[in-house]
Amino acid sequence: GLEAPPRAGHRAGVDRQPSLKPSLEFFTGDPFLNHVVIYTDGACKGNPGPGGWGAFLRSDGHEKELWGGERDTTNNRMELMAVIEALSALKRPCTVDLYVDSEYVRKGITEWIHGWKKKGWVTAAKQPVKNAELWRRLDALVHDGT
Repeated sequence: GLEAPPRAGHRAGVDRQPSLKPSLEFFTGDPFLNHVVIYTDGACKGNPGPGGWGAFLRSDGHEKELWGGERDTTNNRMELMAVIEALSALKRPCTVDLYVDSEYVRKGITEWIHGWKKKGWVTAAKQPVKNAELWRRLDALVHDGT
């Protein structure tokens, strides 16, 4: 099976276990595409407050670390930015095993987003979806492959 890179969790700011299954898998099924493993995390001091995000990408022995932050943000925004920036760094279509520790991101992109789009980006409680602009960017990267 897939093994986590050494100290990947340390680089991304969370504890990773080598036996974890990917949180999300994208563009799977084509054996001719490059395979990329991505670990992401985001955090905030205070919520809202200053925050940052990080991503670690590995493919065929190549590694890349990405990071960034904002002065006034939320934890959820940083979790989303980590995934968005990691997927945006990919130069061509590939299979992706994405490891996230955020239920917000995992459920958002696999479950909730379909309903949000059908309802015009409002929640079941008829409230605007928080971070809708980031969800739209992530949706385009994941579902459209762009």
